[in-house]
Amino acid sequence: MKKIAWIIDRAHYNVASAQEVHAHYGDKFTRTDAFMYFIRGALSAIFHKS
Repeated sequence: MKKIAWIIDRAHYNVASAQEVHAHYGDKFTRTDAFMYFIRGALSAIFHKS
């Protein structure tokens, strides 16, 4: 269960970071962007080698 929570946390972190970058550069941040960054963050956490 901790692994799932960690994966979701990393995915949310990835979305938040991307949202900050978009805001900094004045780019529009859409729901599609949020979805793509969430999936990318989750997959990155799943395949992360520690």
